[in-house]
This record gives sequence, structure tokens and C-alpha cells, in this order.
Amino acid sequence: MSVSALNPPESYSAIIFDCDGTLVDSTRLYFRAWNALFERNGAGMSWDWFTAHLGCSWPQIFEEYQKECGISLDAAHGLQEFNRSYWDGIDTLREIEIVADVAVISAESPCRSRPVEPAKSSR
Repeated sequence: MSVSALNPPESYSAIIFDCDGTLVDSTRLYFRAWNALFERNGAGMSWDWFTAHLGCSWPQIFEEYQKECGISLDAAHGLQEFNRSYWDGIDTLREIEIVADVAVISAESPCRSRPVEPAKSSR
């Protein structure tokens, strides 16, 4: 890939790379955390259900899956359990090399005239 191909048209003011699922492959880690949360409460989550809801927010998945399974969990406790499972597996995250390479080339490009930043969660 040429460096000049990474220079966006003038109408762009920045290049933003989303880390979660773009620079790192976090899909399986999220699934393991969701499944652990619900499995502990008798309602393990299937991979198919999870992948059909990729892109949904934590509250959306939490509420919708409970409705589908006919269970009711405390949101604050559920979030603590989810986060514990997520952080327990954080070392399994792996960089998506091709995207990371593009980010590095973009950030180091001598032709770069716009900021290159990772996106940050709004949570």
C-alpha cells in the first residue's frame, strides 16, 4: 500500500481508527465475557445469538438477552461480573496486523497533514 493512498481528500479533517474489533480482535473475548455472565445465571449465550447482535451496546445486549431467556439480573452486578470475565481474558487479545500496519503507516507518513487518533469509548 502506498503512503499517498492513505491521504484522505481535503474534506476530511482526521483519520480515526477504532481499537475494539478493528485494531484488536476482541469479538471472542466479548463473547466469552457475555457467556460467562449468563452461564453463571443458567442461561448460556450461543455464538450465533451473540454475532447477530454485534454492534449493540452493553445495555441493549444485557436487556434483550434477559428478555429472551426469561431471567432478570441486577445490572450493576451483571456489569461487574462481565468486566471481571473480560479483564481475566484481556491477555488473549491479538492485534489485527493489517489494520495496525495501516494505522502505523498513516501516523508516520511524511505526507500526513491530518491527525491520526484511536477512537475512544463514549462509556
